[in-house]
Amino acid sequence: MKIITLSIIIALSVGLSAAQISDECLSCLRQHEDGIYDCKEAFFQVTHCGRYHITPSYWEECGSRGTSWVNCALDDHCAADCVKTYMRKHAAQCAVWLRKEVHELTCGDYARIHAGGRSGCIVTKKLAKTKEFIDKCME
Repeated sequence: MKIITLSIIIALSVGLSAAQISDECLSCLRQHEDGIYDCKEAFFQVTHCGRYHITPSYWEECGSRGTSWVNCALDDHCAADCVKTYMRKHAAQCAVWLRKEVHELTCGDYARIHAGGRSGCIVTKKLAKTKEFIDKCME
């Protein structure tokens, strides 16, 4: 049991260090999210903000950067750092689901993580369209 646990920790550590999302990929994510620099509301409550459409839970998972989730989401540098951290956090699990090595993940795979959260690499129609948009953007 200890050997299996250690193996998982090592695999996740390697995944965290190997997961890299390029600036070009970040640009495609902004384009996919329409790149609008404001906050959106639903039922009189802010649901997501910024060019990456960061939600409060996304912001918490990326380490609660900045002074608040709204401030971080509306600040391009903070938001980009948040997205990069979020990707590093979830890349190893995505790679396992896709039967890839972490360094083999594409921008489309990262887009699935971004749009679908930690389980975004499980194929669904909505996320498949996101991946298709991103793959075209990266050409």
